[in-house]
This record gives sequence, structure tokens and C-alpha cells, in this order.
Amino acid sequence: MKIELVTDDIRPARGIIKYEGNVEIVGTVRSGARIEVEGDVGVFGNVEDAEIVAKGSVTIDGGFLGAGNGRIACTGGFRARFVQGQRIEAAGDVEVAAGLISTRVYASGRVVVGRSGGIVGGSIHAYQGVEAGTLGSPRPVTTEIEVGVDPAVSMRIEELEKGAMDLAAKRIRYIKDLTVMAVRDDGKAAEAMNDLTAASRAVQAELVFLGEEIMRLRGGSELDRCATVAARERSYPPLTVSICSSKIVNESETGPVVFRLMDDRIVLDTWNLGWHDDG
Repeated sequence: MKIELVTDDIRPARGIIKYEGNVEIVGTVRSGARIEVEGDVGVFGNVEDAEIVAKGSVTIDGGFLGAGNGRIACTGGFRARFVQGQRIEAAGDVEVAAGLISTRVYASGRVVVGRSGGIVGGSIHAYQGVEAGTLGSPRPVTTEIEVGVDPAVSMRIEELEKGAMDLAAKRIRYIKDLTVMAVRDDGKAAEAMNDLTAASRAVQAELVFLGEEIMRLRGGSELDRCATVAARERSYPPLTVSICSSKIVNESETGPVVFRLMDDRIVLDTWNLGWHDDG
């Protein structure tokens, strides 16, 4: 596969910039840029609020940062020095040297942060497990970590839950309108109430369908019951840890610690970390 070398910053263009093979960018991918690559991507700089979709791995020599409008999706692994406030979807491992801050990650492999780095805030979904120097922060920042569940399922469930919330808000508006119409005594009000009632029932039926689909996805996905969440140095509250179908909220500062599943219950293992030495 051919390699294309780009020796300048990539800036927003009209539409998506496409590369047929591997691409190496000696510069920064600026906010608003959209790139599609048939192979691997190497960035010898930073990636700002940009979107990169690659049929391979993505490696960033610097950081992936911005105002939270960036997204990187790749069918391989992802590597960077740090990530702040962005979204990563990787079919392989996600490896970050310094830290993940307020980031949303979906990884079909592991999420590994360097030995002295940490995960602060955000939402991390990793099928095979999570390792970091620290989890959470001494400051009151909520950090959520889910392992053992296929991240594609997690993304679909989040999409369905958002749709359910929107439908629930719509149904509440219908009920409020019905309450207002009920005090009116004319033919037009009665006709409007019939329409609102029918619309409300249709929304309720959609909510039931979405609820059933969410339950089906949660019950039918293949789980990795051996997945763990490890903090080599410290774990700070509030930290929500989910492993397969079990969840706990750890409200105490702890460390070093490994969260693992035992008999469908999450336990804190403080004596057998099993930490990788390559962080």
C-alpha cells in the first residue's frame, strides 16, 4: 500500500479529504478538517477538533484535543501522547502515554494509559479491560469506566437511550397540552385532544419498543468476564466501574487496586494487580 506524505497542516476543506493508502502528516490536523484514509494514519503533531476515519491504525505524536468536537474512528489501534475532551472509536487497543481527560472512548481491545498517566472524567468503554496510573481525580470529577461489554453494543445502547429520552420529553409535552385542552369546552378542543391522545399512545409504543431493544442488546451481547479495571497508583471518587452486567460506585480513595468480577459481583483486589510493565 502506498504511503502519502503531507508536510503541512491540514485545514478544513469543502467536504472530506480522502487518501487511498497510508498517510503521514508532518503538521497539525486543524479544527473542522475531515479525513478518510484507506490505511494507517500517522500525525507528527496534534489533532484538534477534527474527524479522522481510518481503515487501519491511528498514531498521534502529540495530542488529540479541542472543544469536544473531534472524533477518530479506526479499525486498528489508536496511540497518542494525551487526549482531552474528544471521542475515540477503535477496533483495537487504545494506548495513551500521559492521560485521558474528559474523553469518550470505545475500544474493542484494551485501554492502557502510561504508568504515570491517568484517566480523569469522561466515559471509557473497553471490551478487554482498562489500566492506568490513576483513575479519577482528587477534585470532584465523575469518571465512568465500563469493561467486558462489546463497545459497539455500548454505542448502540447509548443511541437508543438518547432516543428514548427524546421520546419521553415529547410525550410529556403531549400530556401537558392535553391538560390545557381539557379545560376548554368546544368541538375543536375535543378534536385536538383526540389527535394528542393518539400521538401520545404512538410515542408510548415507541418507548416500549426501545426499552425492549435495549434489554435485548444487554442480554444478548458476548461478555468478557475476565476484563478488569486497574489503577496502579490511586483511584479517586466518584468512580463508576461496570464489568459485564455488574456496577459499583466507589466513593473511597483507594490504591493500588484492581476491580474484577467474582461471582457476578465486583470486588477490589489490592494485593494482586497483574499490572503490565509496558506502560
